[in-house]
This record gives sequence, C-alpha cells and structure tokens, in this order.
Amino acid sequence: MDAPQRRQFFTLLLVIVPMVTLLLLSLGYSQTLRTERVLAGAKALIAARPAYLKTGVLPTTGSPKLFLYTKPFIVAGVNHQSVLAVHLLGNENHGLLAITTDGTLLWVDRKERARVILADTYGARFFPPGI
Repeated sequence: MDAPQRRQFFTLLLVIVPMVTLLLLSLGYSQTLRTERVLAGAKALIAARPAYLKTGVLPTTGSPKLFLYTKPFIVAGVNHQSVLAVHLLGNENHGLLAITTDGTLLWVDRKERARVILADTYGARFFPPGI
C-alpha cells in the first residue's frame, strides 16, 4: 500500500469508527430508556393491583397514570384477564403495559396482540424492530 492509499484508508477509518460508535451508543441509550420505562410501569402496576382488587378504587396520584383495562387475552394458549394498564412515556403510540388479575404483566401492542413480560428479567432488545 503506497502513502496516498494509506492516508485515504486512515482518513476513512477516522470517519467511520466514530460514526459507528455513536450509532451503537444511541441504540444502547434508547434501549436503556425503554427498559426503564417498562420497569417503572411494571412497578406502578404491581403496586396498584392488590389495592384495586381489594377496594375497586384506582390510585389517582403518581406517575405513570393507571387506567382500567379489562380485556381478555390468550397468550401461548393461556387465558389472561387484564385489570389495569398504563401507557409508557414515549411509547404511547406503540402499545401499553397491562397487568392481569393474577399479576402477570402483558405488553399489548397497538394491534392488540399481547405477550408476557417478566419484570425481573426484562431487558429491551438492543436493536429496534426492523433492523
């Protein structure tokens, strides 16, 4: 490799490496935000479910805002009856997080398809859907 080619290679390397690094950092940051939002919503739902089932009254304070969501779902052949739900900040148009009468957390997408979320082991995917 002669000098001009080496210089061109290193210049290209100096441009591409920081761009790829910034891209990966931004994806990691969005993953962290998504994970924290789901965990905050799960915490609020888990805390509110027993009180709601006992008294029938929703807590009116706190963030995120809880609302009644009584829709049945079948996930992997198991029936789930949702009770409460919450829209996650920044993901309002993507779906909601719901809790069932037995304490199972469900992510319900905007097409109303549900999947079970385990709060103790939840971690958002590193790459967003479609990549």
